[in-house]
Amino acid sequence: MIIFEECWPLGAKLDLTAEFTNTVNSLIRAAQSVKMKDATGLGTLAYALSTGDNSVLSGSPEDRHIKIVSEAIKRPKDFWDWVTTNCLQESQRTLVDVAQKAHRRGGWPWDRAFMQAAAYLAVTEDVPTVSTAKQKLNDFPFWVALDKHTPQGKQALRQAAKRIDVSSNQLFWVSFYIESALTNEATNSFWWSKEVHWRLHQVGLDFNQALFIWHKAQPVVSEILKADAECLREHIEPPAPVQLSLFDPAHFVSEKEKLIFSEETLKAQPHPLQETKNSLEYVQLKLFE
Repeated sequence: MIIFEECWPLGAKLDLTAEFTNTVNSLIRAAQSVKMKDATGLGTLAYALSTGDNSVLSGSPEDRHIKIVSEAIKRPKDFWDWVTTNCLQESQRTLVDVAQKAHRRGGWPWDRAFMQAAAYLAVTEDVPTVSTAKQKLNDFPFWVALDKHTPQGKQALRQAAKRIDVSSNQLFWVSFYIESALTNEATNSFWWSKEVHWRLHQVGLDFNQALFIWHKAQPVVSEILKADAECLREHIEPPAPVQLSLFDPAHFVSEKEKLIFSEETLKAQPHPLQETKNSLEYVQLKLFE
């Protein structure tokens, strides 16, 4: 999910085996790359439309893409058949194949929509080359990791919302888009920008208002989370610098740790969501042309 959300073209390089080192290598590769969040934006808007939220449509020609991916969410089998037959290059086939396998594993519906959006972008716009991001040596702000996805973050945002007199729902989304989703380097993304502006509009804000709110809230939230952030830093920072190699598994995992991700453990996990079996006639409906 993280790969397709943060840099969808890297899906073509994603190794879906259960090896712990493969997972770590994929995450490091994503962290080091310039982010491409088009699949996230398009997938989010398409998922909202699939639930009946027509506010994602603006009457522009781009609505067609949202509608297609929205229909793909409802009819995954037909969609995967369509994108597979429309792969003209090896890079497209590779990404579509990985995206389909990832989609079959299940997950939250909006996360699976990112994978379908990535496959759609691959066959309609090709798979772009991913560049390495410029390194930044700034100290990591650990309090940022304690965002609306954590109990500490939720509590801090609610407290801060009361102090600056805004709704907690507004501050949750403002903090996510202005701070939590911030990356070291990213390409210009029409679909990501469209998602951000749509979501903020849903909570009664425009982008400038969101920036103003976060300017007031940021010092309050960081102060509330100061102790928790320090605890997190002490917990995960190594006592001495460690050089991590993308290609040397020895840096990441011991033989004992490998047992945690054994085949037996994975077999005991709940079965992923089953794909919808209803199939409609493409020749008549032409929904994916």
